Amino acid sequence: MANEAGAETVGVDLSGGVDVARANNRAHPHCHLVQANVLERPFRAESFDVVWSFGVLHHMPDPRAGFRAIVPLARPDGGLVVVWVYGYRGMAFTYRLSHMRPLHRALHSVSGPTRVRASKTVAAMLSGLYWAPLRGLKRLGLGATAERLPLAAYVEHGWSARVAAVHDRLSTPITHFHEREELLGWFSEAGLGAVSVEDTDRRGWRAYGFRPETPSRVGNGSERGASVDNAQAVPRPAEPARQN
Repeated sequence: MANEAGAETVGVDLSGGVDVARANNRAHPHCHLVQANVLERPFRAESFDVVWSFGVLHHMPDPRAGFRAIVPLARPDGGLVVVWVYGYRGMAFTYRLSHMRPLHRALHSVSGPTRVRASKTVAAMLSGLYWAPLRGLKRLGLGATAERLPLAAYVEHGWSARVAAVHDRLSTPITHFHEREELLGWFSEAGLGAVSVEDTDRRGWRAYGFRPETPSRVGNGSERGASVDNAQAVPRPAEPARQN
């Protein structure tokens, strides 16, 4: 959507998944995918109009440190910082079930190939015993009811997407669950204004806030931080080095 609106966008991930993302976005010349560690701040501070982290911070060893690393990337005087993270307490029961926490703990110490096999087994069981009945509910006109159940979005997806959804829940070595008050504290400590923390249909937390104008910029006529449409602010390496 951002690319269709003409925005310059940059995606960052630590894994080699950026190669797949880059291949999937070849048709979008203003979309740049970079393999990097966000804690090392791979971009110049105050370079972006919007900094958005979706489903990443809760998988970091120290989510608060990750948040503190991305805030300075937003420009002052109105730069927007948005995050989405897992919640748990107070969230919908079906959402909590979807995380498969007991099975995740049971598979924590097994090898990667074993987790892949387990993910395929669970996906096969869910396909026959769960997703197929959910599809039946939708055909009976009960789609609104079905959508409230865990992993309902994958009813219409194929096998690969279903395995990926299960594997995503079983393979992550670290998963944190956050509280609304905790997120309010992060944004307050970062000095962000007009902060809002909302539950997303009782399935997690969306929080956002705006960077205020820094004191050094008030009244001195200096330029504000470069936005993402500045080509120098968004280096576009052809092939970023892989991390082992």
